[in-house]
Amino acid sequence: MSISIRFSGFWKNSQQIENSFFKPLVEIVYDSSVVIEKDPTTMVDLEIFSVFPSKRKISSRFLNRFSKFTRETSLIMKGEVYSKSRKRIWYSGENKRAPLGNQFDVYLGYEPEEFSQQIHYLPLWVLGFDHFGKGIGHGFTSLVPNQDKLLTSRKYKPVKDKGFCCAFLGNPTSFRLGILRSLAKIENVGMYGNAFGNPVLDKLDIAEKYKFAFCFENNLYPGYVTEKLLEAYLVNCIPLYWGIDSSQYFNSHAFINLNEFDNIDKFIEKVAKVYQSEEEYVHIYEQPLLAKKFDMDLLITKLRNNLL
Repeated sequence: MSISIRFSGFWKNSQQIENSFFKPLVEIVYDSSVVIEKDPTTMVDLEIFSVFPSKRKISSRFLNRFSKFTRETSLIMKGEVYSKSRKRIWYSGENKRAPLGNQFDVYLGYEPEEFSQQIHYLPLWVLGFDHFGKGIGHGFTSLVPNQDKLLTSRKYKPVKDKGFCCAFLGNPTSFRLGILRSLAKIENVGMYGNAFGNPVLDKLDIAEKYKFAFCFENNLYPGYVTEKLLEAYLVNCIPLYWGIDSSQYFNSHAFINLNEFDNIDKFIEKVAKVYQSEEEYVHIYEQPLLAKKFDMDLLITKLRNNLL
């Protein structure tokens, strides 16, 4: 007997995360094959919701832009989730708060697990590994990392004519651009991504030509750690990071985190010092990235307790 599931509110081109991560995860949780249902009017065993609203006509978006927050918040508070499903999972890879209530059986995201037995911590970086032999669930490099290897140190191999720092940006906030301008006072920064009209499909080939990789999170929230830190390390750079790894999965000695400095000037001074000292650079570079593994078996056990 198969389990029917449906994905709602996921982003465009989300098939990678659906087929490589959530589908095999559900198969293990239910110990059954999974059939993906597209029709929203059909009853399914499990519906997995994300946080991206379905697109509406331009006129509709314009008329509702100011009332949308109030309307959707009201529906959440009333517990009104219109879904023909027996069980429901809420998931966010974005820095969104879980809409706690009785409308979902499981909440997956960045909230501390102490809040509720229904909440389970699932940061986006975890989906950058091939947990189920289906490929990685999410990522922007051709690399397939291994958690065990990231718990051990990597060997520094000098490469001639490496550039200073690269940045891949799709969201050019004024804060990020200000930090990049400060970094550019040390040396030129390579700018890539849609924000600079220079889109990149795979970060690996470009980033390997630089010593540092700029990888700031969109904003600060305890536990909000996306793919950025992991990928900056995987492309053989020292990550220049801004984020809060409150669960302490990452070895803080393997990157330079702006959040650990009193001000921006001290952060820039540290980066410049490491850039100019091969000894300090090698010391940070050879640090293992992970301090501990993410326990997927434990997550599966918790999901079974919530869903079965």
